[in-house]
Amino acid sequence: MASIYAECAQRYKKQASAEALFFHSSRYKGLRVFLPDLSLEFTDGSFIGTDAPGQFYYNDLDLVKTANKYVSDNPENPADNNQLVARVKLYKDDTVVAEFLGDDKFGVVKVAGMVGYGTSGHWQHSSADSYADAHLNKEADSSSVTLDISHALKMKATMTTVNSELKTASILNIKGRFHYDSLDDVSNGTHVSYTNDRLVFYNNSDVTTKGFTGYFIPDGSRGRPLLGISDKTELEMSETVWEITK
Repeated sequence: MASIYAECAQRYKKQASAEALFFHSSRYKGLRVFLPDLSLEFTDGSFIGTDAPGQFYYNDLDLVKTANKYVSDNPENPADNNQLVARVKLYKDDTVVAEFLGDDKFGVVKVAGMVGYGTSGHWQHSSADSYADAHLNKEADSSSVTLDISHALKMKATMTTVNSELKTASILNIKGRFHYDSLDDVSNGTHVSYTNDRLVFYNNSDVTTKGFTGYFIPDGSRGRPLLGISDKTELEMSETVWEITK
C-alpha cells in the first residue's frame, strides 16, 4: 500500500523539515507547527515544546502564510504497519494550503484530545529564539529541583515541590536547552509549570497565560519520560529562587 507521506508529497511541490506540538494541560490545549529553517511557527497561542518531528508540505510560501485555521487528525500509515501519524491541515478559510505529517509514536494527538480538532491560528516568528545548554538535577527523596544554566548564563534556578511522585524521583543530570527571549527577564520567572517533558517559567502565578520568561526542553523528550512524573501530571510551583553563579 502507498505511504501516506508519498501521497502527500505528490499533492505538493515543496516540503521542509518541521516539528509539531500538540499541547494540553488542565486548562487548555493548542497547536504549534514549527519550521526551524524559516524561524516561523503556526500556532493558536505561544505554546512550547515539540512532539512529532516530520515534514511540512506546501506549494507557495506566500499562500501558506495566509492560513488562518487548522484541523488535526491521527490517521494510520498502511505502508508502515499502520503506524499512527500526526497530521495537521492548514486552511485559508475553506481551502487547504499546506499539511504537516509526522509519526505519532507516543499517541500524543489522542492524549491531547486533538483527533479531529480544529480552530483558528496564525503565523508568527518563532518565540524564544535564544537558548543555552542547561541540565536538571534532583536527589531522591528531596523536595528541591535545580535547573543549572551556569556554564552559559551563570545562573541556576531552585524549585520546591510538595508532590510525592516528584519528591521520590531521582533526576540525574538531565541535559537539555533553556530557551528565552530576554536575558533580563529570566530571573523574573518564579512560577513554573512542570510536566514530564518541559518546564515553563512565568513571572506571575497565572500559568494559563501564553507569556513566559523561558522554558526548558530536555534532550530526548520525544522518547521516554525524563522529568520524574507521569505523562498526565502537571505541577505548578511558585517561589522559584534564581541565583547568580560564578
